[in-house]
Parts: sequence; C-alpha cells; structure tokens
Amino acid sequence: MKTWTMAGLGAVLVLASSGCAPSAGELRERAVAEFQLGHTDQAQQLLERALDKKPFDGVSLFYMGRIKHADGFFEQAMHYYQMALKMDPSLTEARKWLARAEEQLGTTGKTLRYVPDLSPAPTVDK
Repeated sequence: MKTWTMAGLGAVLVLASSGCAPSAGELRERAVAEFQLGHTDQAQQLLERALDKKPFDGVSLFYMGRIKHADGFFEQAMHYYQMALKMDPSLTEARKWLARAEEQLGTTGKTLRYVPDLSPAPTVDK
C-alpha cells in the first residue's frame, strides 16, 4: 500500500493542474523530502525519474546512494557515491558516506573502492 505525504501529494496536484512535467531538480527535491520522512521506495522512484532526465547529476546520484545505504545495500551505495564523486568531486558528503559504506563492508569495501584520493600527491625532492 502506497502512502503519500501531504507535501508530495500537493506537489503532484500542482504539477498536474499546471500541465507541465516536473524538472529533474523538482523530482530530486521531492525525493529528498520523501527520504527524510523515511519513504525510501517513493524517494527511489522519484530519483530514478530525475536521473532519467539528468543522468549526470551528482547530487541525485549521491541521494540514490543514501537510499541504498539506508536499505542496507552497501555495495550499491558505494557505486552511487563513487558516481556522484566522479560527476562532482566537491561533494564532501558523498566522500564521507562512501567511507562509511566501505567500513560497513570491511575488506570487501576496500576492494570495491575505485575513487582515487584527491588529496595532493607528495612531492619528491631530487
């Protein structure tokens, strides 16, 4: 049984009455609101629609990782965090949550990590 939040239902009704499809950003905002309420299924559906419209959106990819993480799918969460960082290396929250997922997976998490550390390389004096 699906449950609708008043905010989510209101947004759907406004968009339906205006005749325009929601943008990727609007879908992402609704997904984040649903995620914060603990409605991961609805949040995931909204983010999938947002990513269909804008597949390289680092923030949407990050939140998809947060949903997978919350649902206990740590490997999938790592994938989304890594993709988010690839699209936008400045997403510090994605780096933090990637480390958490890695820690929860233990050795497997370290093996799955492929995002390089972006800290400056040490210089070698000659």
